[in-house]
Amino acid sequence: MEISIVPIGTGKEFLAIDSRQLLHHINALVTEHSLIITDRKYSIAGEAKWKKESADEIDHGRKLIIAAFVGGKLAGLCEARRGRGKERFNLFFGMSVAEKYRHHGIGDEMLSLAIDEGKRRFDSKNIYITYHGDNKVARKMYESFGFEEIARLPKYMFHYGEFVDRVIMQLKR
Repeated sequence: MEISIVPIGTGKEFLAIDSRQLLHHINALVTEHSLIITDRKYSIAGEAKWKKESADEIDHGRKLIIAAFVGGKLAGLCEARRGRGKERFNLFFGMSVAEKYRHHGIGDEMLSLAIDEGKRRFDSKNIYITYHGDNKVARKMYESFGFEEIARLPKYMFHYGEFVDRVIMQLKR
């Protein structure tokens, strides 16, 4: 399996990623009811709007995206976002890996690169990541990087018929 983990340095680089692959990635995650923040499929127009907004945020130094490709196909995304205003010294992470590419180390590689690049690009005092309270795989991975749970928001998110906790972890190393 040929895996390529790529930091996206400019908005132009992000806009060059095949929109169909981005749309398929997010919509496949929604279809499988994966433990991500969104529960609605994107339309072509919605994806184009998100892609342009993300490219602008990359160019203005507010976002970093790491993309994973397997054999040229998009396998995962890891996003680091700077906080706004008084939260600008904080960095927030989110990530997803397509179902067929999980358990091959792609998430670990993306997160490792995202943390290193995030520290290099942003003047961050704190680094945070969140996950659905039921996602034991995510928790184990994040703990292996030095994240520790600092808050749990009980029954915070509605996930396909039930309310689940949202857990906030902070990087301690």
